Amino acid sequence: MKRKKLIFAILIIFLFSSGLFIQGQDYDVEIQATWGSSGDDFAYSLAVTSNNLFLAGYTNSFAGVGAFLAKFTLSPFNVVWSRGIGITSSAFYDVAIDIANIFAVGYAFIDKSDRPVIIKFDQTDGSILWAQYLYIDPIEQHGRAFSITTLGDYYCLSGFLITKKEIGGIFACFDTDGKLNTRYSLIFSTSGHDVIFYPYGIASFSSNLFLAGNTSDITMRGFIAKYDGTSLLVKTTPDSALQNITSIAVDNTGNLYITGQYSNSILLAKFDSNLNVIYTKIIQVTGNEIGYSIALDSSNNIYIGGR
Repeated sequence: MKRKKLIFAILIIFLFSSGLFIQGQDYDVEIQATWGSSGDDFAYSLAVTSNNLFLAGYTNSFAGVGAFLAKFTLSPFNVVWSRGIGITSSAFYDVAIDIANIFAVGYAFIDKSDRPVIIKFDQTDGSILWAQYLYIDPIEQHGRAFSITTLGDYYCLSGFLITKKEIGGIFACFDTDGKLNTRYSLIFSTSGHDVIFYPYGIASFSSNLFLAGNTSDITMRGFIAKYDGTSLLVKTTPDSALQNITSIAVDNTGNLYITGQYSNSILLAKFDSNLNVIYTKIIQVTGNEIGYSIALDSSNNIYIGGR
């Protein structure tokens, strides 16, 4: 990514309600299964088709050590294949699928540096079709890709890079052949290049990309951003009670929803497509919760998964 822009953050303050209290509802578990062995195995993301489930994460007991991707049948629930990438220091954090392929993002340690990575797999047998590793400094850098979304025919990741000369959040979009769309690929930070943006979530609507996450600066605890293909708008908050922004989703009219953690409770906030706050809520169950993932259905009902 040769193209860079300097971003000046626009500060906002989240206004929270006095609290939204909910009561849980029990649901019957249809399938419960484990995958792995006696080692450390972490499932960070999944994707589902009508017949199969794809699971991605980190393992040191199956498919080698490091990032893994596994395919399961749903009925009956069985492993079809599992694949690693042959790199010990690596992990997948998110996945997306099309009709025949699956795209996994995360990081891999290559040439003495951690590089954000996107890899395309064939759904049928798990073979790797291509892999792209992002870097600015080919010798020494640290980086991750956290999340993936689609933008038309492109697959776009979000993450961060730290090098001796450049630090910042990143997003990068690739076509199905692995070619980088330079118009929709940027590294961004503040004017002094001294703040790391961690965009844990990415979403899209129309020709816009939206990102949300945390920063390394305590005066900018969390941020939400919009990129329209030309310019990047970033809004941040200094609210010290905001602990994490972890995920972002878009409804069918272009409104944005984020989740995370605020005062040890689950954060829910809604924005319009220009990043203006519509409402914010805190969801309290026991007083020690965090929302890790947010999604909406076709009726714009909101679902949050967390702890």
